[in-house]
Amino acid sequence: MHRGRRDDERRLLPPIDPNSMVRRQVSFSRIPSMSSLDPNEDPASGLERVSSISSMQNHQRRREREKRLRIQQQIRRNEMPETSVHTLSDVYESLDYEVVDNELYRNEEASKDHDRNLRLTSRNRWLACLLIGIAIGLIGVVVDIAVYYSSKLKYHIIINGLVDICESGGIGNGGCMWLVLTAWASYNCILVALASLMVVTVSGCAAGSGIPLIKCFLNGVQIPGVVTVKTLLAKVVGVACSVAGGLAVGKEGPMIHSGAAAAALIPQIRFTIFGREFDIFRSFRNDREKRDFVSAGAAAGVSAAFAAPIGGVLFSLEEGASFWNQSMTWRMVFTALVSTFTLNCFLSFFYGLPGYLSWSGLANFGVFENKSYNVWEVPFFAAIGALGGLSGALFNCLNCKLTLFRKNYIRNPYQKFFECLLVAAASAFVGFITLLLVDDCQPIGVNPGLTDVTKLWCPRGKYSAVANLFFQNPEESVKSLFHSPFNALRPMTLLVFAVQYFFMTCWVYGLALPGGVFIPLLLTGAAWGRLIGLGVESVFPTMAGIDPGKYALAGAAAQLGGVVRMTISLTAIIMEATKDITFVMPIMITLWAAKFVGDYFNEGIYDSNIEQLEIPLLGWHPPKLGRNILTQNIMRKDVVALQPKERVGHILDILKSTKHHAFPVVDKIEAGVTEAQFPDYGRLMGLILRSQLFALLKKRHFTIDVEGRHPVPGAEPICLSDFNKECSSSETPLHELNISGEDERAWMSFRPFIHQSPHRVPVNASLGSIYKLFRGLGLRHIFVVNDDNRMFLLFLLPLTALAWNVPLDLQVAGRSFNEFGTITVEKDHEGNYTGFFRSRFPVSRIEDTLLNNLEAAYKIKADSVWSSNTVCLMLKANLQHEFHVTIDGLRNKVLSLTVFPSSLHSVGKTECAQEEFKGQLPSVIEGKVLVTSVSGLPAPDVATYVKRMAEEKAARQHGAAQDNRSFLAKYWMYIVPAVIFLLITNAVGADQPSE
Repeated sequence: MHRGRRDDERRLLPPIDPNSMVRRQVSFSRIPSMSSLDPNEDPASGLERVSSISSMQNHQRRREREKRLRIQQQIRRNEMPETSVHTLSDVYESLDYEVVDNELYRNEEASKDHDRNLRLTSRNRWLACLLIGIAIGLIGVVVDIAVYYSSKLKYHIIINGLVDICESGGIGNGGCMWLVLTAWASYNCILVALASLMVVTVSGCAAGSGIPLIKCFLNGVQIPGVVTVKTLLAKVVGVACSVAGGLAVGKEGPMIHSGAAAAALIPQIRFTIFGREFDIFRSFRNDREKRDFVSAGAAAGVSAAFAAPIGGVLFSLEEGASFWNQSMTWRMVFTALVSTFTLNCFLSFFYGLPGYLSWSGLANFGVFENKSYNVWEVPFFAAIGALGGLSGALFNCLNCKLTLFRKNYIRNPYQKFFECLLVAAASAFVGFITLLLVDDCQPIGVNPGLTDVTKLWCPRGKYSAVANLFFQNPEESVKSLFHSPFNALRPMTLLVFAVQYFFMTCWVYGLALPGGVFIPLLLTGAAWGRLIGLGVESVFPTMAGIDPGKYALAGAAAQLGGVVRMTISLTAIIMEATKDITFVMPIMITLWAAKFVGDYFNEGIYDSNIEQLEIPLLGWHPPKLGRNILTQNIMRKDVVALQPKERVGHILDILKSTKHHAFPVVDKIEAGVTEAQFPDYGRLMGLILRSQLFALLKKRHFTIDVEGRHPVPGAEPICLSDFNKECSSSETPLHELNISGEDERAWMSFRPFIHQSPHRVPVNASLGSIYKLFRGLGLRHIFVVNDDNRMFLLFLLPLTALAWNVPLDLQVAGRSFNEFGTITVEKDHEGNYTGFFRSRFPVSRIEDTLLNNLEAAYKIKADSVWSSNTVCLMLKANLQHEFHVTIDGLRNKVLSLTVFPSSLHSVGKTECAQEEFKGQLPSVIEGKVLVTSVSGLPAPDVATYVKRMAEEKAARQHGAAQDNRSFLAKYWMYIVPAVIFLLITNAVGADQPSE
């Protein structure tokens, strides 16, 4: 170690990107980069060396272009994109939370107006929070009023009119039932259709509650379209229609997404007064400030939904934001209070109680009269929590399987739209069938203020308790379960309703429409919690103070906590929503038991959604055995380095050819490799972002001469606010920058804009330590350097394994090739390869072709290699495939492919007849993969060989003792690997089709 060496003399490696760290699908090896500027560029310039272009490479590039177009189309259709090569997903990017510490930033801080600007910025932050709170409160008012009027139209105009006709005897009893059912289902389907259209045509990100997407956004993942105007519009309109459409959804969860979207959009506002523009929020248009505002917006959304400001702040901290500070917490509380105040003010006027600020938000659960509980009831609360954890784990498991089914079979917008209509009709049908089958008519005096629909099929003076649960807004049903008299609901009614609503909620969650699970889960848990309360009362009839309502409250908390796995924030939300702190300990015990039991089986629903969407979100803890994985094994090597001064044309070429979001700036790009066989990019000076390059190009910040004395015509001065971005993922198209050929010969200097202190780690750092840096600091890149501060490689994110996909095409009887499936090749850190086959290809699509061509060729192609068998053998194996694949692991290339019918020894004779296969073909094609790698031997160590020759030559010139051994004796360890490598390459490198 050289302790006296200065830091700026340390030699550097490359940075790390958080998008590749999460799963297992990024390549560790140096691969031919499709983003290189010159196919024969030397690696020392920061680009990969690529072989000459062949027909195979053209075919591969065409496939990549088609795949990118397919992913873009899937995003517009709200479909999860297929996994791409080398990364978990190339749809998502990271956000830039780190402050760029450059000369421009330091000069701004040293200016005399800096203190004044800080005060103005702080004032504008509070002003923005005020506007965000008001906007979210108004959104809640709009949603509540829309649901009120649509429900009034359904209950008091349509249904009541039909009930009057039925009671007057105008229609027979059976016809009356079907008439009411048809009207109810039709109205629900119309509203649900509108809600689904908001998702499939306006914004796919508006589907569901949106909480998983906001959680990822707050943790540094840029998700396209998650906080846009279209998403906000689709969310508000869609959730009002979904709730009024009678589905098992709530409007409280989507309020969190709506609040986050509003918080992201408010800082984009520009004020114009008397023709003069006041852009007071200009300094907030960056990822770091947007993250803080979105955190406040999410808290305000919860606050508006449940009238729970403290619960909203705790929710944002527990489930959303990973980065906060004291001032940010105060602004979140302020925003939440403003949203609740705004909502209460407007709703009090709407409902005829002006100035009444004790409104309960969008969910009114009422106030408990019996607020006592005894110590002997605590075990019952814990048992209810454990039951909630079990039912929550079952809910998450079933919903995950349903989501996988939707991904495989419900993919296009038309299928998603009709699935929503099917669920809406089924919900209405199930409710009416239950109403007919379960006879639970109660005296009206027990529960006054009912709608006429709840009196159907009951004698005069009575109402149906089943209809009281199914056919009113979910919030009213929860309130009824909390506060109804002891004998208002029979046990069978509660049991049937809890089971049916549990499965209906599971079915609805994941549809292509806005809707949350908060209220449906509270309603389900309240039903079986009240059932347990009735059971406790029947077992201990002499015990005083037993109230089914408080057991319903515990069951509601247990069911919701068992699904979402929230504890502290959910306790605060329930306490604020019920306006009672008495039950804080029972609710806390219930939630902890639910979380403990549920976590034993699976993750919470939001974490499961994130995993299924394949969003690269970093968990709280690094992967297991991460301390044994070193940086040198997982860092990126396809780095593009820049020197402090570059020609504009070279920068344009880099921006066109790469998707890198950061470029290391080195003192001088040098050719060669290090002793550890890593590419040497030069001594690190700092980092410059892609967005900064675009800003410099847009301002024409370049000069005619390399010394920088003569700016080009039209050059504009640069200030710090010019680097604020409207959106991190958006950038001006290069052709709109109007860069001429003469401009491309100009020079651009990066020195004032370089981030001079980027985070860096040594080459022997462990995955665990790097993971904590990314997770704790919200980083996007980390540079890997050696002891001389030389940059070897760009570490984009600590990775846990290598995986890449091999697309397969199928041809039967010489017809055109069709997309058949994908083989995923994975490599662990010990160098072992495994393969997995998956296919969504419908067998029915080629069933007739297979049966009519039993002796024809069944050909499968992967890139430029292919293999074939007979249709007869494949059918006898029930289309069970066995793939033998030979790969070049260093280049991620398939060298050979052979397909066999699985269990070939048991196929029997080869004669086939159509009759034995008709109606017997499987619906899904399956297969197993055997992977063989030929990249076990290392490449010839030419660099070390040349270096040793040069050292011996220099030693002889200085009079050192000569080595008199023969040439072969001295260098056999370099020659033998080279010869073996060439023989193997020639043997397997020929692109010959394999049979």
